[in-house]
Amino acid sequence: MTERKEDKPLVGDILNANGTRDLSDFSNYSNRFDEDYFLAHKAKIEEVRDLPKVEVKTGQNKKFTEDLYKQADSLREPMRFLEGYVKHAGELLDVQVKSFGIHEVRECLKQGDLEALSGDLAVVNENIENNKTVLLNEGLKQTTITALIDLKAAIDEQNAQQEVNKEARGLLVEANDKVYAELDAINDDILDVGKRIYKGVSQAKYDDYVKEKIMARIRHTGGGGAPDVPPVE
Repeated sequence: MTERKEDKPLVGDILNANGTRDLSDFSNYSNRFDEDYFLAHKAKIEEVRDLPKVEVKTGQNKKFTEDLYKQADSLREPMRFLEGYVKHAGELLDVQVKSFGIHEVRECLKQGDLEALSGDLAVVNENIENNKTVLLNEGLKQTTITALIDLKAAIDEQNAQQEVNKEARGLLVEANDKVYAELDAINDDILDVGKRIYKGVSQAKYDDYVKEKIMARIRHTGGGGAPDVPPVE
C-alpha cells in the first residue's frame, strides 16, 4: 500500500503513540529510546505538518500561466489590423512582408508557445518602429503601436514573475523533502526496532509496527485526520 506524503505524519502519530506506550521495552532494547527521543519525534511530525504548502506555489504558477495566455490572446486583434496595414504598405517597407514577424507571432499564439512569443513580438515591434511613418500613413493607429509595446512589456513581466515563482517552488519542494526524509528516518527506525522487539513475543504489538497494517488503518479512516491511536498502558 503506497504511502503518500500526507500519510507520513499520520503514520508518525501512530508510531509515536505505540512507542510511548512501549517505552520501557524500547528503552530495554537501547537506551537511546527515551522520552526525549519520542518528544523529538513528535516535534518532527508537527514540523512536517507546519511546512509551507507547495500547492500554494503551484496555484500561483497556474495563475501566472492563465494571465500570460490572456495577455497573449489580447494580441490577436491588433495583429489582425497590423497585418492589413503591412500588406497595404508592401514595397514601401524596408523589410519583406513575409519577414515582418506577424506569421511567427501568430504561430506562437496558435501553439501556446509563450516563451518564444516575446522574442517574435520584439521583431514585430522593431519593424513597426523602423517603418512607423509608412504604416501610420496607411492608417495604423499610434494607440495600436503603443498597445503592442505595452503587451510585450506585460508578457515579459509575467514571464519573469513566473520564472521566479517556479524557482521558489523548486526550492520549497527541496526544503520540504528534506524534512519529510528526516521524519521518514525516525518512523523507519521505530518500525524496525518495534518489529525486532515483538517478533515471536506479541503478534498484536508486532502488527503495530508493520507499515502496511498502519496504512490500512489510515485508509480505513479515509485519511481525513489522525486515526485512533492505541491507549497508553
